[in-house]
Amino acid sequence: MPFVEVNGEITSLGGLGIPKNGVVLARGRCLFGRLEVPTGARRHAIGAAKLYAKTAAPYPVSSCVIVRRGNAFGFWWWDATWLNAVLNQAGLSSTMRVLPEPFLQPSAEGWRIVKTAEGFDAQLWKDHFLVSSLWRQQPFDAESWFAFVRSDSKFAAGAPSLPTGPTWPD
Repeated sequence: MPFVEVNGEITSLGGLGIPKNGVVLARGRCLFGRLEVPTGARRHAIGAAKLYAKTAAPYPVSSCVIVRRGNAFGFWWWDATWLNAVLNQAGLSSTMRVLPEPFLQPSAEGWRIVKTAEGFDAQLWKDHFLVSSLWRQQPFDAESWFAFVRSDSKFAAGAPSLPTGPTWPD
C-alpha cells in the first residue's frame, strides 16, 4: 500500500487491509473540518455537506473525503494538484482512492494526542466520531495544546491539561 509522505516521497505501508487501488496520505498533508447541520435541516444535510466541502475547501484545487454521523460531518481535504503530481511522477494513477492517515487509527472517546508517521495529531472525539483535529510536526507542549483546545470553544470547558503522551500507537 503506497504511503505519501509530507515531502512527497512514496513508501509502503504493507497490506493493512486497505484496497489495492488506494493510497494513504500523510496526516500533515490533510486538513480537517467539521460541520453540524441543524436537526430541522436533516433532509438537506447531504447537500449542505457537499456545498460546504466545496466552499470551505482550503486549496485552489481540493479533493475531500466526507464522513458522517447523524447531523455531523467531518471533512478531510488535501491539495489535489500536489497529490496528482506526486502520484503521476511515481507512475501511479491519480484516480487512486485516497485515505487520510487518520483513517488507519482506531476511533476513540475524548481528547488525545496521536503519533503519526511524521508528527503528532491532537484530536477530540465525541461518541467515537472525530470532531476536532490539529496536526503538528513537533510534539505538543502546553501552549500549543491550549491553543488547540481553545480553537473549539464548544468543547473547551471539558478539556484536560496537556496529555502525558501520544495514545496511539502503543
